[in-house]
Amino acid sequence: VFQFQVIVENQAHNFFSSDVITQMFSNIKSIYQFHHNFMCPQLEERMKNWHSEPRIGDLMKRNAPFLKLYSEYVKNFDNAMNLMNESAEKCPKFAAIVKEIQQRPDCANLTLQHHMLEPIQRVPRYELLLKDYLKHLPADSPDRKDTEEALQKVTEAASHSNEAMNKIEKFRKLLEIHQRLGQTVDLISPTRELVREGRVVKISARSGEKQERYIFLFNDLMLVCSEPLLGTYKIRASMTIDGMQIIKMECQVNKTEHFQHYLPFAFNQGVKPAEVVHDIRVVYGEGAMPQSTAHHWVSCFRNENIDLKDRSHTSRPIEFDEVQLNQRLQENLCSMTKELAKQMACDQKSVVNHLHSMVKIIKLTIDDFNNRKQSMRTIEKAQKMYIEEDDDVGKRAPRWIKDDAASMCMLCSNQFTTFRRRHHCRACGYVVCGKCSSRKLPLLYDDNKLNRVCDKCFEMLDAVVTRNNGESPYEKRNILE
Repeated sequence: VFQFQVIVENQAHNFFSSDVITQMFSNIKSIYQFHHNFMCPQLEERMKNWHSEPRIGDLMKRNAPFLKLYSEYVKNFDNAMNLMNESAEKCPKFAAIVKEIQQRPDCANLTLQHHMLEPIQRVPRYELLLKDYLKHLPADSPDRKDTEEALQKVTEAASHSNEAMNKIEKFRKLLEIHQRLGQTVDLISPTRELVREGRVVKISARSGEKQERYIFLFNDLMLVCSEPLLGTYKIRASMTIDGMQIIKMECQVNKTEHFQHYLPFAFNQGVKPAEVVHDIRVVYGEGAMPQSTAHHWVSCFRNENIDLKDRSHTSRPIEFDEVQLNQRLQENLCSMTKELAKQMACDQKSVVNHLHSMVKIIKLTIDDFNNRKQSMRTIEKAQKMYIEEDDDVGKRAPRWIKDDAASMCMLCSNQFTTFRRRHHCRACGYVVCGKCSSRKLPLLYDDNKLNRVCDKCFEMLDAVVTRNNGESPYEKRNILE
């Protein structure tokens, strides 16, 4: 539906070239024709004659190899999403038409992104159906052998897209949260992932009032929301992970005058005198803020406590008495841990211990963000260097980017893993994945020996050859030339 309507509207308004639409929808037309003309009619016919021929294993076995059509669609999914988002931003008319199509009854008021996720789930569904069918087949069924072979082929087809499926499942989660927030904030980004979500208790530093909040922690963003009344959350504060820190302090829990200004939790009443508690706080922003201009949020996050400084209300100073504040925080925190312990049917110390896992998650999120940020800086620096040395690529040995300076491929931005290993382009020195460096070229600085190069260098050097009418600039010349 979407593809047909987009093609019709594009022909009428000429938003962009037909190649763009092909890139958006990939080979969805081939997938549709395969099901519409072959697989579905065969299954429907078999269902009609089930009493005389009760078997589907042979059909699935015959059609299973064609399910690899989905691999191309899955691999192109990220690029398609990026292209659609960019097209919607650059062309408001295109965005309006897509929104109009979404409101049609046959689209069930779901977004284009939701509909494009459907083919991604098709092969895993076939795999689950075959497993369930095989489970209920008698051991001596004539259809068992064909079904087992069909399942093996379908599983093989599904394995081609497992990694992409994980990424797409995270993208689906973003779409769901986007809907739960009433689409009031643009969360859709190919690099954004949900880390944790859950209910929290906010204790006001001024009044001691308790309010329920809901937190969404992403790899680059934290949203603090109020609970939904009409099905959607209301965002109360938005904080980027950039600049967020975890700071450890020490405070005496048995003496009010020794309490620090940031106290995220208190032990149960059985705590020994003068016992030291490690006070862990999450600080938003570069460095600490003055006490007179800070809100203090002491929260319980899935039975784990964190303290957030709210910088969304710092336009005017907040006046409060520090001694009263410390007393109020102590009372409320003890009260809160008691309530949580009662709800969880455990002691207060167990409730407090949950803090460490949450702090660990936040710390890992911050560290991961900083590592990716450093990698992006490395990429930007390398790209700048690449532009400056553009004319020398392939003519002299490049300066290699260090392995540990790049946590992701410098071309496709996919994270390096045990299976996605690092490779160096011998022309520019980039750290890239195997998929982005699968070709070789003769390089002048290495006596025209074949060397592994990244796709970017291959295209650039290949263009040089084309400009020279096929005469390679890398051919060795004699001393007279």
